[in-house]
Amino acid sequence: RFARHAIVVDVKRGDVLMREGEKGNNFFLLAKGECAVSINGRPVRTLKSGANCGELGVIEDSPRTATVTVTSDGAKLILMHRTHFMKQLGHRMLEKRKLLT
Repeated sequence: RFARHAIVVDVKRGDVLMREGEKGNNFFLLAKGECAVSINGRPVRTLKSGANCGELGVIEDSPRTATVTVTSDGAKLILMHRTHFMKQLGHRMLEKRKLLT
């Protein structure tokens, strides 16, 4: 069911997936390539194939906590809009998050 609502997107080096402080409506799974994550303009980590991002902003309907920029050529994302993400996974992730806090 997850794959039915997911979209595969080709992205290029330098594309910004999300900007810190902006509202986001999409969850991203990095199928291929690498992305840099920065907070307040400082690099904090690198995402590699198989990593995901954007779930907090989608689940909590809050601004993005980091900027994520594609750093490799030939990268591919699997993208899912908030509506479908919440139907498929969001509510379960939100419940788990509440248990941890």
